[in-house]
Amino acid sequence: MLTCSKIGAVARVHAENGSVIKERCKALLAAGVTGPEGHPQSRPEELEAEATNRACMMATQANCPLYVVHVMSKGSAKAIASHRQKGHVVFGEPIAAGLALDGSHYYNPDWNHAAQYVMSPPLSRNPNTPDILMDMLAAGELHLIGTDNCTFTLKQKQMGLKDFTKIPNGVNGIEDRMSIAWERGVHKGKIDPMKFVSITRYC
Repeated sequence: MLTCSKIGAVARVHAENGSVIKERCKALLAAGVTGPEGHPQSRPEELEAEATNRACMMATQANCPLYVVHVMSKGSAKAIASHRQKGHVVFGEPIAAGLALDGSHYYNPDWNHAAQYVMSPPLSRNPNTPDILMDMLAAGELHLIGTDNCTFTLKQKQMGLKDFTKIPNGVNGIEDRMSIAWERGVHKGKIDPMKFVSITRYC
């Protein structure tokens, strides 16, 4: 971040706490949790919020503008909004999947179905989160819609059939991003077409 500040660059951060996640994965596997439901259990939303807040504080200390990618939870989004209210230069990017889906899919009894939704940070367990994130986009507290597009075949996902930590992380999003932004934003009356252009101008 100090280097970014020196050269005039914007730092981009994927906000998670790897050390805690590693220990939670070990504990879950030891307890016999091997399916896709272990993925969100190893990455509770509080960890995303903690990592986002930490990144914002570090960027502020380094006098470095910050761009937080794939904001998936209310806590993470609120951390960004809080730092912006203090005058810190930080931007937040929710993604298409997080604006359309929630984490209930991880608990689907069909392993193949559940595994298709494994991504990091995981989809929020709160069914209201997609609406909250769109409301924050409408209010200017979040700023652009991304995709974090990273697709895998079902056969590739099945590499983690007996160990959720081996399920390749990623979902689609590029094809769906614009239609989700329109349906969840403009069609629902949360944003107007000009705001739609503003929040989708970067891919």
